[in-house]
Amino acid sequence: MISSGYQRSELSCPVPTKASQAEIVDETDTVMDNVNRTRRRGAQARDVSCLMDTDEPSRVISVQMQLVAMQWLTTNHRAFDTDHISQSVLEKIIRQNCRRVELSHLPDMYEPKAVVPRTAKLYTKQEYSEKFILILEGRALVTIGQDEMTFEAGPWHAFGTEMLERLVAQSEYETRGMGDMEHSGMSLATENNRQAIVRGI
Repeated sequence: MISSGYQRSELSCPVPTKASQAEIVDETDTVMDNVNRTRRRGAQARDVSCLMDTDEPSRVISVQMQLVAMQWLTTNHRAFDTDHISQSVLEKIIRQNCRRVELSHLPDMYEPKAVVPRTAKLYTKQEYSEKFILILEGRALVTIGQDEMTFEAGPWHAFGTEMLERLVAQSEYETRGMGDMEHSGMSLATENNRQAIVRGI
């Protein structure tokens, strides 16, 4: 007979069975299955996009603003001519890539030590970008140069026009090159036909 209280409590503790061991959940269960020790499917596929620093989804703009933006782009930039891009594609680009950056909740942007969130920045200093940005409404604060000169850019101010000009020049050069190749191919075929006719005579 056991008289010690300590030993009695030890004996009353149930010994874990295989079924109850399988129910134990620990931090590795997010990756490994307890029973088969295999990797769980979809354990890594959680949606954490809300935690990432991404652009805001596109905003719906009025039809009038969309038409004015299309007219302004086709008038002021050769890259948006009907020779380079169709009107339906340009309309879709404007509709899908319109963003609204709200800064009213931020502190005064004119203070030199104001911290601007990454989603509120159009461009970042010393970072390569392939974005063309056109401001439709509101203002943007632009800081340029080593002296960090600051100015405001208002509606219908565009950034990234140099990139568009390079794309247009490259497109025209490639088109011209393809035309020269076709012309030289046609002249070579004509010369071969002429020589064949001369030999036949």
